[in-house]
Amino acid sequence: MRISKTKTVCRIALFLAFFFLINAALGFFLEPFQGSSAEMWDHYREKKRLDMVYVGSSQCISGLKPDTIDAVLGTESYNMGTNMQSFHNSGLAIRSAVREKGVKRIVFVIDYEMLDCKRNKNFRAEASFQHARGTGLSPAGRIRNDLSFITDPEYFGRASSVNYLLPWIYDRDMDIRMNVREKMAGRVLNEDTHRDENGFLPSDEVLSSGINYITLATAPAWQKEATTLIELKLTRDNRRDLLSIIRFCKRNKIELYGITVPYPNFLTIYSEKSYAAAYRELKTLFNDNGFTYYDFNLASASLYQSDVSDYADNGHMNTKGATAFSSMYAAFLQSKTDHDRQFENFD
Repeated sequence: MRISKTKTVCRIALFLAFFFLINAALGFFLEPFQGSSAEMWDHYREKKRLDMVYVGSSQCISGLKPDTIDAVLGTESYNMGTNMQSFHNSGLAIRSAVREKGVKRIVFVIDYEMLDCKRNKNFRAEASFQHARGTGLSPAGRIRNDLSFITDPEYFGRASSVNYLLPWIYDRDMDIRMNVREKMAGRVLNEDTHRDENGFLPSDEVLSSGINYITLATAPAWQKEATTLIELKLTRDNRRDLLSIIRFCKRNKIELYGITVPYPNFLTIYSEKSYAAAYRELKTLFNDNGFTYYDFNLASASLYQSDVSDYADNGHMNTKGATAFSSMYAAFLQSKTDHDRQFENFD
């Protein structure tokens, strides 16, 4: 009987040893040397002082250029945007920046794609963000960080709560050869798709001129012919997370600016009616709490006008576009004029 128990224990020990060995190997080959979320948090921690941060999805990463804005405002700012960043994770970034860096000004980039995005359907982006956040914390802080994800009602009881412990599942780089070379060298060897030291993601790509570039003026006629348009809706959970951010900033006397960065397909994928309703709801949520929200897709031509050459693709700016937009937005923040008059309405 005792021999049987010993064999069982040995088998379990061998299985666990084999499991951890395979997991370590897969992690080495597949986990990126410097993934997007990890890079964001690493550069953020290197900053000694920050006055302002930008949070939001990939539209934030590619649309707001901190050094351009800082040159106008005399500030120290950083781009904390990450791919498919949920409102929940924007809140985590904001709280970290306020508590760790004493940040007093937040620019929150609202990506309409995230209005109805369910966090449990966005596992890879969610897990990558939180795992990278935990790497710079104390051992106790990292445990709390990881447990908060594993026990989150969005994931608890699902496979994703276990998969979180295996980062190569959700944060991987299939260019294994380059990944291994970078890990062996201990530095980034291919700068493409990597951020600068201020969190901005540069791009020299230019949107094809053959793609429809819809403006607010041409949208009504185009939408009459469109057959597949998405109906926008701000879900209850995302509305709760958005209000949590707004109330946190209000309670802590943080300047909060809600904006939507321009992108050329804003009315080629969403119905004009639902876009207008979402816009009004967002504006009301910010205004009712003493903050402002501006959608720069609706900016008047006298304030800001982009060109197809300002975009890398249908949803994101390139470096040229981000520089022009950031320069305008810095002046916008400085200005004391009535900005509401500089934006078009759907009425």
